[in-house]
Amino acid sequence: MRRTLLAALALCLLLATGAQTAAAAQTATLPEAGLSFDQYPALKDVYKDYFLVGTIDRFDLSVRREMIAYNFNAITNENLMKPEWMQRTRGEFIFSGARFLHSQARDLMPGVKIIGHTLAWHQQTPQWMLDVPNYDRTVALENLTAHIEGVLGEFGADLYSVDVVNEAMKDQIDDPSDWRSALRSDRGWYLALGPEWVELAFLAAAKVIDENGWDCKLYYNDYNTEVPSKATAIHEMVREINERHAGERPKGKELIEGVGMQAHLNSETDMDSVEASVQFFTDLPGVSISFTEVDIGYPVSGSLTDAQAVAQAEQYARLFVILKKYAAGRAGTSGNPQVIERVTFWGVDDAASWRSARWPLPWRSPSRDQIVAKEALLGVLWPEEYLGIPPVTKGVPSDGLDIGITHIAAVAAVLFALTGSGVFAVLESRKRK
Repeated sequence: MRRTLLAALALCLLLATGAQTAAAAQTATLPEAGLSFDQYPALKDVYKDYFLVGTIDRFDLSVRREMIAYNFNAITNENLMKPEWMQRTRGEFIFSGARFLHSQARDLMPGVKIIGHTLAWHQQTPQWMLDVPNYDRTVALENLTAHIEGVLGEFGADLYSVDVVNEAMKDQIDDPSDWRSALRSDRGWYLALGPEWVELAFLAAAKVIDENGWDCKLYYNDYNTEVPSKATAIHEMVREINERHAGERPKGKELIEGVGMQAHLNSETDMDSVEASVQFFTDLPGVSISFTEVDIGYPVSGSLTDAQAVAQAEQYARLFVILKKYAAGRAGTSGNPQVIERVTFWGVDDAASWRSARWPLPWRSPSRDQIVAKEALLGVLWPEEYLGIPPVTKGVPSDGLDIGITHIAAVAAVLFALTGSGVFAVLESRKRK
C-alpha cells in the first residue's frame, strides 16, 4: 500500500508540475516591444546551452557594435571573404579587410566564433578564376585550388567553420535523386569543371585544414533548403561524397561536415517544411546543421502594421521552437537528434539588411544611435510563451521544483480518491513509523 501511495504521489506531482508549466505558457506576461536592445535578455545567454547565436560583421555604427557585442557569440563576414574581395587579380590576395574585421570582432566579443563565407560560388567570383571564355579545366582547377589554399592558409586557424561551397543547386529541380543534374550547369565553376567541382573544392579545403591540424568545419551552404526537392538533392550530394571519402580524414571527420540552411524565409513559409528538412538532414552521419542567414521578410509598402508585426513574431517563434528541438547543445531536447550548432541572423537591424524593404529582422533602428526590439524579438526570446504552448523539458538539471499550494491540493485530492483517507493520513502514518 505504501508503494502505491508513493507512486500516486509521484504521478500527481508530475501532473501538477506539467499543468503548471502549461498554464505558465498560456498566461506568461512578456515585456513590450520597442525598447532598446539591451533591455531584453542577450540572445547568447538565452541560448548558451542550445547553440551559437551569430550575425554579420556590420561594425559601421557604434550602436551596431554595441548591439552585436551584447547579443552574439558568432560572426560571419558578409562580403569580405567572398572570392572577388579576396583575390580580384590572379595571385594578389587582399586579406587586410577581413583581417581587420576579425580583429574588431575579437575585441568586441571575447571568445567569438568566426565563420568564413565563402570559398567557391558562382556569384561574386572574378571571371579569370573560371578561365572565361575558354573554361579550360586544368587552368580553372589550378585557380580554384590556389584560391582555397591561399584563403584558408591565411584564416583557417582562426575559423570555427567555413562555407566551402555556396548555392551550387539550381532552383527548379526535376529529379532530386540525381544530384548532379540538380547543380547549376549554366554558370560558374560547373562550366569549367563539371559536376565534380563541388567535391574538388571540399577536397582542396580539407587538405589545407588537415595538413595544419586545424578544427575548422567544412560546410555546404544553400537557400530554399525547406523545399523538398532541393533538400533531397543536397542530402544525396553530401551522402554520396562523404561515403566516397569515408575514413580519409583524421579523427573520423567527414569531407562535408555541415549543411548550412540559409533560412531566408517569408510570411508564407511553412515551418513544418523547415522541420522536415532538418529531420531529413539528421540522418547524415557526422554532419552538423547551422541556420546560416536567418531572416523572415514581409511584402509590405511602408512599415509593418501591428498585425503583420505579430504575424512575423509568430513565424520567428515557430522557427525557434524547431531550432530548440534539434539543438546540439546540452539543452537540446532528448529524443530528437541534436544537430543544430549555430543560428546566424543575416543582419543587425532592418535598415542594414539586404532585404530592408521587407523588414526581415527582429530589430529596427529609429535613428543612427538607437536599435530597438520589434515584436519579432519576443518570439525569438520566448518562442513557446509567445505561441502559448508549453515548453518541452530538456536534459538540463532543474534549479528546483516550484510547486504551489494548488498543486499540493491537487495531490491530496487524488490521494484521497485512491485511498479514502487522503494525504494527511499518509503523513500521519509516516509520523508513527
